[in-house]
Amino acid sequence: MPHLGSQAVGHTGPLSGCVTDCAIAYSVMAGPDRRMSNTWAQPRVEIVGYNNTEALRGKRLGVYRPFFEHCDDQIAKSCNETVQKLVQNYGCEVVEIRIPRLDELKTAHFITICTESLLGTHQMKPEDQGNLQPSVRSVFGLAKNFTADDVARAMRLRTYFMKYMNEHVFTECDVVVTPTTGEVAGPVLGYPHGEDILDGELTGRIMRFAQIGNFTGIPAITVPASYTDEGLPIGIQFMSKWWDELTLFQMASAVEIECEKRKPELYMPVLKQ
Repeated sequence: MPHLGSQAVGHTGPLSGCVTDCAIAYSVMAGPDRRMSNTWAQPRVEIVGYNNTEALRGKRLGVYRPFFEHCDDQIAKSCNETVQKLVQNYGCEVVEIRIPRLDELKTAHFITICTESLLGTHQMKPEDQGNLQPSVRSVFGLAKNFTADDVARAMRLRTYFMKYMNEHVFTECDVVVTPTTGEVAGPVLGYPHGEDILDGELTGRIMRFAQIGNFTGIPAITVPASYTDEGLPIGIQFMSKWWDELTLFQMASAVEIECEKRKPELYMPVLKQ
């Protein structure tokens, strides 16, 4: 769901502890907004049968193998095992697909997100701008060097990918499957002393599989599939064509059934307080 007044890559979406809560939150957030005319033509929000895993039989799981496996070994192993469970236990089918020009998409997404974030600072008070961390100001400084031609080319590439996903990828498969991130979770950089750290390489590995959905606006869902050797969750992501969020919830429901759920070491049962 786009933000009111946002440009290309600002979206609102639910973050929850289970698929049921996610579907309920989505049903509240999604749908036409009378203040945004570009939302008026979208279909009715539908979540009835969100957990009907029987509906997954025959669904085609699109995997672009070089992209899918461009991640840590633990992540690749876990996500491959999850895909096999969907095939064996739910009757899904794996389809090998191809998504070209991903390096160009990465660059175009970076240009877009930096320039749009920079635009947001124009609404900030001068004293608030002075409170931005040096790492953030560095990114904004870089964004000021992008030209109108850079931004226009990024938008043309965005249109290309929207068209390619709709006309090529989602005619071959029902969902695209990737890991959630390219790297397993590690210590929070700068913690506990609050140092300001700018690590573009790490950020790129973390965001690698989020860029297609964020840049094109196709719906996506990520759900824990297993755990690292250190006990931290590994996520798997599903992306679908526009307005097919119901299939995403059904995929996530199947993974939720298959994945062992562990309580974190620090757990606060807030509803019991």
